[in-house]
Amino acid sequence: MLMGRQVNAKDEQIQATAKLLCDSRVVWLDEQYDDVKHLGLSVIGKTLFPTEAIRRRQAYLRQLANGEEFDILLCASATPLVIDVKRALCRRASASLYDDGTGTHNGAVAASLAFFDEILSSSAYQNMGRTARMKRLCKWLANRMTGGNLKLGITSVFMFNPGPENGNLYENVEISAIPSVDKSTAASKRLMLSLGPIRDIYFDNNIVLLSLPDDVGQEALAIEETTWSILEGTPKLRVIVRPHPRSGRYSGCHRSDGGAGIWEMLCLAHLVNENSILVGFGSSAQMNPKLLFDIEPTVIFLHRMLESDSDLKANAEITWSLLKRRYANPDKVLAPKSLNELTEAVRELSNSTN
Repeated sequence: MLMGRQVNAKDEQIQATAKLLCDSRVVWLDEQYDDVKHLGLSVIGKTLFPTEAIRRRQAYLRQLANGEEFDILLCASATPLVIDVKRALCRRASASLYDDGTGTHNGAVAASLAFFDEILSSSAYQNMGRTARMKRLCKWLANRMTGGNLKLGITSVFMFNPGPENGNLYENVEISAIPSVDKSTAASKRLMLSLGPIRDIYFDNNIVLLSLPDDVGQEALAIEETTWSILEGTPKLRVIVRPHPRSGRYSGCHRSDGGAGIWEMLCLAHLVNENSILVGFGSSAQMNPKLLFDIEPTVIFLHRMLESDSDLKANAEITWSLLKRRYANPDKVLAPKSLNELTEAVRELSNSTN
């Protein structure tokens, strides 16, 4: 999510991001979800009935703002903290959503209770089922009860692969394809310093396992566990696991980055780069280096090792195909069909490392 009052033209919203990070007053938040299954209800409750801690935070933010506004707010999602920061530091900001590709054709991102902007059409909700329609009703009630204070002011949606059908999904927003950022401007001393300790975890020759959430099928989790064992035995490569926000399986793992830092900021700082290897089941983190920054790390999709059919497998196959067509070097987009193929691919990548 990108919020900014200085950037208006749709292409400039992305093209100017790197420069703004160096030249403007910026705040970004990498707060992890504290209650992901009930995030929307948590936002409503903490807005209508703020705790003493939240009141102190709001007062501190108002004091910090001192009547001024920041230019840009970067955040991974909408949480009570994000909404408080927007009210205090970016009061006049509009917002843009950047779709990672998995929600492009079903509006799942905008339908969630993480966002209270009413930007999906009635026909879109009809096609999403009963739960989505209940969420729509909750949004409507929450916005009336809070005077619209939960809204982020979303005016545009940038998508991986927008099609004509998206005109029927959304309303009151402009829909555009995601352009690429000029990667020559990406790395800056200010950005690197502000990333804190995580910058010391990532450097050249990383192989990163992007974990699944805990609530997927057991077959996929078993493949991920075996994959992690294979990666841990890889010479010449620094192995890191980046836990999914809804996963606690790697807590305490000394190779975990703890999910710290917004992933896109790591890409912008080139801590994720052409020498990185990203392993997962079609995670948005595998796609965004190319989609947002035109960086081409090696990506290994694990979905073809699944024997049973599932939405995870089908969606990952679509994502793999689309990403492979986007790459200038499509040979860097891999999808092994077995653990033997995966082991061989990792061995070859390790041997090719200087």
